[in-house]
Amino acid sequence: MKAKRTCTFAVCWVIILACLFFLSNPYTCQAQSRPAHQEVEALLQAIDNNDTNALQALYAKNTNVVDDAYYGTYRSKHYPLLQAAADGRTAIVALLLKYGTDPNVAGDTGGINAQKTALEEATQHGHLEICTMLLKAGANPNHQSFSGDTALHYAFDDFHGYHTNCNALAGLLLDYGANPFWEAGYYKRTPIELAITRGDGKLVARMLGQDKANPLGKKSLQGSSTSKRRSQPVKTAEEFLTGHGADLLAAAAVRGELEAVQALLRVGVSATNSSLASLTLLQSFALSSAEAAKSRPSAIDQWHQAQDRLKADYISHAIRSMSLRCDCKNLNRRQKWNR
Repeated sequence: MKAKRTCTFAVCWVIILACLFFLSNPYTCQAQSRPAHQEVEALLQAIDNNDTNALQALYAKNTNVVDDAYYGTYRSKHYPLLQAAADGRTAIVALLLKYGTDPNVAGDTGGINAQKTALEEATQHGHLEICTMLLKAGANPNHQSFSGDTALHYAFDDFHGYHTNCNALAGLLLDYGANPFWEAGYYKRTPIELAITRGDGKLVARMLGQDKANPLGKKSLQGSSTSKRRSQPVKTAEEFLTGHGADLLAAAAVRGELEAVQALLRVGVSATNSSLASLTLLQSFALSSAEAAKSRPSAIDQWHQAQDRLKADYISHAIRSMSLRCDCKNLNRRQKWNR
């Protein structure tokens, strides 16, 4: 009985001493406090300077200095993670994620840049390594900014200057389930269209699911969206190509993008439904392919095969059109005779 009382007494003293240590430690007390304005400014300055030591010191002093909840009301949602991602501060981004920053937090700086996430910022600025880190941490590749754009749209964006790794950025996003048929903005631009008009068309086959070695979404983490926009119905490749396939084929042909033309022809897209006249399309493709073949002589046979497919489309369409006109003429004659 006496031993039991002694044990209980000892446990009580341990608890009391632990509480005293906690209350007397300035770091543990400050860790529970709201960050001061000076601390916030120091954190943002550390990001500007890419100073990981300063960030670590600030976090050791007050863990709330990286708390997203505070920045939701400060500086119009100027979140540290967004700034670090846009500025290409790889080590800073790694630390912020380690400290528990939400990879899907969205800013609200106003205008078309409102509701952008760190992934969209990093993609638009061409920071591949940061994009990889964010996606592994659970960033949602299909989050929409205020303009309706997703990270995959921004992969082909040239607002901050053209970046040569747009295919690598887009390929990474496709790995994590980015939707290439997501429409954005007034003109309802899609990533697959931008891959042709602003890229080199080499990712079109993959976007259409033709690259068996790299299936879409093979690394998808199914991250939840923090977007305030109403989610649009997800279109399938077939639904999208029914309305836009011919124009995509025309755009790829005019630009001499062999891989894109081949991919679209494989899924049955016909040049005859394009807003561009079939004969004009053939002529444009012939000129573009002749120029492109100079830099890729090994692909000359492939150029010719694609051109033959386009010609076959044009000839079969022309025959059908002539047959239809003949039928109409015969019908008109019979109607005249019947009168």
